[in-house]
Amino acid sequence: MRLRNASPKAWTKAKEKEFLTVLAETCNVKLAAQESGVSPQHAYARRKSHAAFRAGWIEAIGIAYGRLELILLDRALNGTEKIVRRRDGSEERMVDYSNQVALTLLKMHRETAIEADFEPPSEEIEELRERISTKLDRLKRQEDERGAGTGKSECAGKDFGVVRDIEKHVYAKGKGGDARLVGSVLWNRGVAMAMFTVEAVRTAQGKYGKKPVTGEQTRWGIENLNIDQKRLDQLGFATMVPPVKLSCSDHGGSGLVRFQQWENGKWKPASDWMSGDRAMIRKMVEESAAKYATEKGISAGCMKG
Repeated sequence: MRLRNASPKAWTKAKEKEFLTVLAETCNVKLAAQESGVSPQHAYARRKSHAAFRAGWIEAIGIAYGRLELILLDRALNGTEKIVRRRDGSEERMVDYSNQVALTLLKMHRETAIEADFEPPSEEIEELRERISTKLDRLKRQEDERGAGTGKSECAGKDFGVVRDIEKHVYAKGKGGDARLVGSVLWNRGVAMAMFTVEAVRTAQGKYGKKPVTGEQTRWGIENLNIDQKRLDQLGFATMVPPVKLSCSDHGGSGLVRFQQWENGKWKPASDWMSGDRAMIRKMVEESAAKYATEKGISAGCMKG
């Protein structure tokens, strides 16, 4: 059986641009062919016989690959929200971190994307790159307007007194790190963790005296940490994190999370603080802890005082 070559009349410059633009957006040859009004077979045949089209194809895959990596990074950090319906009819919001489809695409197109780094520039490639970039920017604006959601135990954003103080007294004096990270979820989480540590030491010093505390004394401070909303306001955290009260039997605190909505280029709170199924989680924690204690010969117990 002989394969027929694609007719030159089947392709126009406009079709080529549409094909490569869709390919850069979706990393999907079949869809790109459908949108440009040609068959996938003709697209592959043209890729083989036309150097300029092949160069544009490689460039488009390289752009799509990079975009896909950014999406994967976002999913790795924030997950994807989904609603789980229980047998009793109730619903629960959960965060799913499955990226199997995206990982498969990365594997399929990795070599082509790497090849894009070595492709020599040309006027036609520059024109295609500009068109693709413009369309991707438009898509990003549409995504920003639609918004995405995520659930966190701390909120992103710079509209907190403690963040403004750090910017003023640290970053403004050239003593900070990458200023682009200020206010991000992970940056705010680091600030909150530092606050919890300092407050635990302060709690320990309230019992043992204002002097350097030992590890055991710091542990007591952690297990007796109680930061209510009034204290959070005093420290400039406001609603960045929920109030926290720990004990020997509960190192997790409230377990509250808050959903945020991506809107106009930044995260905004979309819910109040809410709790998951504490009874179910607590049972799992206690069973796991008991098993570990048995394996390691540890006797459970709290510090005195």
